[in-house]
Amino acid sequence: KVSLTAEEVKKFNELGRVVLEKQAAVKDNFGDIVGNFNGQMEYAKALSDIQKYTQSLIPSSAFNTFRKSVGKAIMLASIKSPLLNIVANTVNGVFESFTRRISSASIGGRVDGKIIRDYIKGVNKIYKETGIDFSRMISVNDVTAGIGKTLGETIATPKNKYVRGFTDFIFNKTLSTPDVFFSSMHFADSANITSSIYAKKLGKDATEIFRDSLLINPRTTEGKIVRMQAISDAMYATFTNSSATAKLNNG
Repeated sequence: KVSLTAEEVKKFNELGRVVLEKQAAVKDNFGDIVGNFNGQMEYAKALSDIQKYTQSLIPSSAFNTFRKSVGKAIMLASIKSPLLNIVANTVNGVFESFTRRISSASIGGRVDGKIIRDYIKGVNKIYKETGIDFSRMISVNDVTAGIGKTLGETIATPKNKYVRGFTDFIFNKTLSTPDVFFSSMHFADSANITSSIYAKKLGKDATEIFRDSLLINPRTTEGKIVRMQAISDAMYATFTNSSATAKLNNG
C-alpha cells in the first residue's frame, strides 16, 4: 500500500530501461562470467541499482530500521564475527571438499583450470561492485545478496548515508564477502567434479558442460543438473542453505 509519486515512477522507468538494455546485451547468456564478464557486470549493476532504489522506498519506522539493521550491525561489529565466519567456512569447506570427492569417487575434475580461476575471480569482483552473488543465484530474481543472505530477512535501509555506510560495511563487507569467496570456490569445485563425471558418461567435453552450468538458465540437461548441484554444495558449505537447522541458527 505504497503510493508512488510521479518522480518515483519516472525514476523506476529510467532504471527499468537500463535493466532492459543491459539484459538485451547479454541475451540468454546471463551468468556467463567467463565469456562475457563486462556484459554480466553491467547487467548486475543495473539490477543492483533498481533493487537499491526499491529498498530505499520501503516504508519502515525508525524503530524497525534500528532493530533490523543498525542494532544488528552494532551487535556484530567486532573482529570476532567475521573471524568466526571465516574459520567456520574454512573448516567446513575442507570437510565438504573431502566428502564431495568420496561420494563421487573422484579425486578431481577435468575442467580447464583457467576457466575455473576466471569464474571465481569474476564472481567476487561482481559481488564487490554490485552486491550480487552469481554462485548462489537460482534465478534472475534472486539478486538479494549481502544483508538478505546474511540475515535471511528483508532489512530496512537506513536513510542516513553515514549510517547506511556503516551497516553496509558490517553486513556486506565483513560478513558476506568471505561467504561469497568460499561459495564461489565450492561452486567451481562441485561443478568441476560433476561436469567431469557427465563428460565421461556422455562423451562430452567437461569444460563445455562446466561453462553451460555457469548460465542462470543452462541450455542442456546436464548443465542444469550440474548447476543445481553446485549451488546446493555452495550453500551447504557456507551455512546459507535453507533448512530447519539453518533457520534455527539464524534465530
